[in-house]
Amino acid sequence: MSSLYSFTSSSPITNEGFLEKLFPNPWDFVATFLAFIVLLVIVFFFAYKPVKKLLKKRGDYVEENISEAKKKNDEADSNIVLAKKELKNARQEAVTIVNNAQDDATNIINKAKIDAEKAATLEYEKKKELLAQDVEKMKDDIHQEMVDIALLVSQEVIGREIDEKDQARLVDEMVTRLEKGNDDE
Repeated sequence: MSSLYSFTSSSPITNEGFLEKLFPNPWDFVATFLAFIVLLVIVFFFAYKPVKKLLKKRGDYVEENISEAKKKNDEADSNIVLAKKELKNARQEAVTIVNNAQDDATNIINKAKIDAEKAATLEYEKKKELLAQDVEKMKDDIHQEMVDIALLVSQEVIGREIDEKDQARLVDEMVTRLEKGNDDE
C-alpha cells in the first residue's frame, strides 16, 4: 500500500517506475484478473443466465398474453358481428311472426263472421219455415173450425142432418166466400 501512496511523492516518474507503480506485482495482477474472471463466470451463470431466462420467460408470457388478448378481441369482434346479425334476424322474424299472427287473426275473424252469418241465415230460414208451418197449421185449424161452425149453422138452418156430400159442398162455398172477402181487403 505504501507504493500507491508514494506515487504522489515528488520523485521523477520514469516508464519503468510508472509500470512498476501501476502493476507492482505481476502475480498479484494475474491472481486479481483470474479472480475477476471467475467472478464474471459465476455472475454470468448464477445471476445473468437465470435473470435472462426469467426475463425471456416473462417476455414470452407477456407476448403470449398479448397475442391471446388479440385473438380474444378478434373473436369478440366476430361474436359481436354475429350477435348483431342474429339480433337483426330475430327482429325480422319477430316482425314476420307478428304480421302472420295479425293476418291469421284477421282470417279467423273474417271466417268467424262468415260462419256467424251462415248460422244466422240458417237459423232465420229454420224460424221462417217453422213460422210458415205454424201459419199453415193455424189455417188448417181455422178451416176446420169454420167447417164445424158451418156444419152446425147449416144443420140449424136446414133443420135436418146433412150428409157428407152436402157438408163438403157447403164448406167449399163458405171457404170460397171467405177467401174472396179476405182478398178484397
